[in-house]
Amino acid sequence: MPKANMPDRVVRKVVFSGPRTIDVVSEPSRRLTPREVRIATVVSGISRGTEMNFYRGDAAFLEKSYDADLCLFRQDSGAVMSYPIEFGYENVGRIVEVGADISEFSIDQFVVTYQSHRSEVILDIDSRDALIGDRAPVLPLPQGVPSERGVFVPLLGVAFNAMLDAQVLLAETVVIFGCGVVGLMALQLAKQAGAAAVLVVEPVPKRQDLARKLGADAVFDPTTEIDVALAIRERTDGRGADIAIEASGNHKGLAQAIRVVGYNGRVVAASWLPGAGGDLRLGEEFHLNRVRLISSQSAGVNPLLADRWDKARRTKSLLELLPQVNLDDLITHRFPLEQAAEAYRMVDNNPEEVLQVVLTYD
Repeated sequence: MPKANMPDRVVRKVVFSGPRTIDVVSEPSRRLTPREVRIATVVSGISRGTEMNFYRGDAAFLEKSYDADLCLFRQDSGAVMSYPIEFGYENVGRIVEVGADISEFSIDQFVVTYQSHRSEVILDIDSRDALIGDRAPVLPLPQGVPSERGVFVPLLGVAFNAMLDAQVLLAETVVIFGCGVVGLMALQLAKQAGAAAVLVVEPVPKRQDLARKLGADAVFDPTTEIDVALAIRERTDGRGADIAIEASGNHKGLAQAIRVVGYNGRVVAASWLPGAGGDLRLGEEFHLNRVRLISSQSAGVNPLLADRWDKARRTKSLLELLPQVNLDDLITHRFPLEQAAEAYRMVDNNPEEVLQVVLTYD
């Protein structure tokens, strides 16, 4: 039976009031419609890529409008996003109320939603989310999985999407650029997919150690004088890597990813790269080696697999994978919601110290 509506509840939420400006503000809750659920947030995760681009004011949507019909960024329409902005997509909570016409979900069920940092989420279960396909936008957390693990579902989706785009084959060599959350999960998934060797390129010693713990066959530090592309060719009988996955969020990482793959190699860009790419030299290896550069933006699934894979199947697979991926060391910091500004400053100013930062809720 649904619980009584709670119109006097106060919702606390994170708002980006401007570049690098965070406020935690209140708004009243509201009654549910018959097909809605009320979710009390337990924990939410801060994305170090996409979300931080909005926090810093680097997101393209703040300068240009995206015409979804033309699939084109434009500067002439004037419909750009502007502050204040609510953002975030790693929300885990407990259902505390269900609408009168809902039998699909129950009170006290733990669920994942692609919603922003807010103490309460209300969702119509018949609505749809661009990232998860033809499924209810409320994803039940698998039985026995700790709630904190749920914050990884969206970014596990980024890593999984990179696997679908890369189409890793048995005995191939895969190089991962960047050992943040996405890179470390992609490392594990590439191993599961059958790669003979998974090599990583990462400058931060703590992340290098974690990559080794999670199965990396070799780790390269791009800040040394070593030529990573040459070193990888020496490990692969001169072929170069078959696949490189760019998860660094850095144009230098993408430039080096293009260099490390061999002739007709595949480079999958999994991160959202801000601004212009001044480090790219497309007249060199990219051109002469016929490198295939693939965008792995998660609102789409590899069209070559469309007969078998769609976003709904991908989402179901993420929930099944969640207990199988080693995530134990990936949450490095926890902040209560009221200290959100401090949490964002840490991610912004000390990126080498953090992996997954989460906000906790009373």
